[in-house]
Amino acid sequence: MIENEAKLNKELCERFPFLLPYQALVENADNPLLPRTDQVDPAYDYGYTMLDFVPKGWEALFLRLCEDIRAAIEGTEEFNTFRFVDIKEQYGMLRMLADGGNKKTDELMEQCEKASQHISVNCGKPATRISMGWICPYCDDCIGNRQSEEIGSKGDTGGDQ
Repeated sequence: MIENEAKLNKELCERFPFLLPYQALVENADNPLLPRTDQVDPAYDYGYTMLDFVPKGWEALFLRLCEDIRAAIEGTEEFNTFRFVDIKEQYGMLRMLADGGNKKTDELMEQCEKASQHISVNCGKPATRISMGWICPYCDDCIGNRQSEEIGSKGDTGGDQ
């Protein structure tokens, strides 16, 4: 791991504590079956954060979501308990699962998921095509030789099912 990367990850997690991986938190000493505490395990080296699970083309969108979530929950109990537990590309859109939060964080995540369908998963430009098979949105530059359809063409699901 690059030392500078760990420093950047630590700064990122200080701004957005909900990007700490669940495994980076100290187990509940009273009962390991209960949720982990909000304390960072001293052995955690900041080698990765939940941002690492976001495809490159959607990073800017996801970081805007993080800013919006921070604004919505800062100063509340949710700020200490909200955590992303799973982030992935699925059916042509960014999918996120979180522990904690509230109606506002759920709405923000849903808006982000829908917006991701229209952004190239590779580069972040506006998507113009949707690949077939493994469904992902791409711009004209990133689609390459993948079998695809224009976004909005007949048969395009765009992940809105």
